[in-house]
Amino acid sequence: MRSEGVLEAAVPPEKFFAFVTQPSKIISILPDVEESKVVDAEHFSVKSKVGVSHIRGTLSMNFEIAEKREGSFVRMVGRGQGVQSSVDMTLTLALERSAGGTKATWSAETKVGGLLASVGSRLLAGISEKYIRQITESLRQKVA
Repeated sequence: MRSEGVLEAAVPPEKFFAFVTQPSKIISILPDVEESKVVDAEHFSVKSKVGVSHIRGTLSMNFEIAEKREGSFVRMVGRGQGVQSSVDMTLTLALERSAGGTKATWSAETKVGGLLASVGSRLLAGISEKYIRQITESLRQKVA
């Protein structure tokens, strides 16, 4: 599943970049986190509640900030398991200065296997969009 979009924030790219490259800050914008751990400057993990249709439980994810170019680009990868499912994701953020501060062009590639994949792509896409809206709005508020 692929999602992409653009997020505008009224802060300079350097400030936006500083926020999205700090594991503790990233954790603060993720929804439904029950537990989290910052391992080091590039690695962190979270346990989050998930609920899709009749499937409810906890998903454990490990994340790595795999690539960063000062002030302009971040690539993050995550792997997780839970509720008899697996999730692999890659998120990229390309930052550029805009008239209003920062324009962040993002894309997310997610592969879901197991029980969560069985609910169907339409339902999964709808849930994914809900989480994306929550994360992007939280990011817009907290980065300012």
